[in-house]
Amino acid sequence: MSYIPSTGTGSEGLQPQVHGYVSVRKLTESQGARSTYYEVSDRTGQYRRPSRSDRPPVQAPPGMGVAPTSLTAELEHAQRLLRTCEATADELVDASDPVDAALLGSLLLNTLEELWRHRFSREADWSEAINILQITLAGTEFETLERDKRLTLAKIFARGRLLRTVSRTDLDQVLGLLSKGGFDIWRGLELGPEDRT
Repeated sequence: MSYIPSTGTGSEGLQPQVHGYVSVRKLTESQGARSTYYEVSDRTGQYRRPSRSDRPPVQAPPGMGVAPTSLTAELEHAQRLLRTCEATADELVDASDPVDAALLGSLLLNTLEELWRHRFSREADWSEAINILQITLAGTEFETLERDKRLTLAKIFARGRLLRTVSRTDLDQVLGLLSKGGFDIWRGLELGPEDRT
């Protein structure tokens, strides 16, 4: 599909050029490439009803179709977020004021949420570790969190455990630490009250 300048009829801007038997024209030119509504005419010249493309947006796998500088920047940002998690977990261990503990816990959860947005920039086991941490810590009252559990969180983020490439073994270690620390690692799989009979 290519476009030719307007001939003075119809809308201003670009008009579709016919290739073979089908002509396709976006209906909302003001949205440009973001529009998913199209007008299609077949070889007889009859216009079909405007239709929306049902094709889901395509996401490139890590490292594919992404500019190297963009991927590098995303990886560096994820590493900065992981260092923030490590520092926050260390501060949480020493927090004696419940308000400080609640604020640090909230910061940790928000940082994990932002790390989840970058899950396609790293390996699948790393993404799974971030997901498990989010599920396990969701709804946790950090102001009353026992010191043993706080130490467990510090151990998970200590020495760059999640900064390096995360293998299945590392993921098992994270699960083991959470389990030994008293966290419910099956929390995400529990039935809700509406599912129980």
